[in-house]
Amino acid sequence: SARSFRAPKPERRLNGRQVALIVGGVAVVAAALVAVIGFALGFWGGIAVPNVVGMDQAQAESTLEEAGFVPKALQVKSDEIEGRVLVMDPGAGSFAEEGSEVVIHIATARTIPDVVGKDVEEALRMLSDAGYGNVKQTVEYTDEPEGTVLSISPDAGTRAKSSMEVSITVAENYKVPDVSGQSQEQAMETVRNAGLSPYI
Repeated sequence: SARSFRAPKPERRLNGRQVALIVGGVAVVAAALVAVIGFALGFWGGIAVPNVVGMDQAQAESTLEEAGFVPKALQVKSDEIEGRVLVMDPGAGSFAEEGSEVVIHIATARTIPDVVGKDVEEALRMLSDAGYGNVKQTVEYTDEPEGTVLSISPDAGTRAKSSMEVSITVAENYKVPDVSGQSQEQAMETVRNAGLSPYI
């Protein structure tokens, strides 16, 4: 019927400016793709850095050298498997010039530091720097300067994870306890517990 009749839509034709914009956009995208691909293939001095995280040091260095990079290893205290690559800089997939340096962080075992003879505050700082925060302190009466670390367990140089408990024995000077008002037996026991010898 006349009411339902719809005239066909006229064909839309692009003007010269619109055609130029479309052609220009396609050209920009194509140029960007060529640049990225060319950079990845090393046409302009840039190649992709291979991923070596998780490899052992020898394998990682070999992989980087084969890709055209110069590996530089840094030892990092860690609970991870010794010799494994933890981090790399620049990161995997980055573009860098052939022959440039790639730094790889290699896990090395934690070891108990030698804190015997150190002041307890310095000893705790050294243990913390080594990654050990679970430290138990015990006191031993001695003539050594008060606060000096007398012993450590596990022994210094022992390989141990950061979660392991470390025990240190700290020097404390003898002090005469107050036993006034105590019975003879109580007073003698108190004096002995203070590391001294009672004499009646």
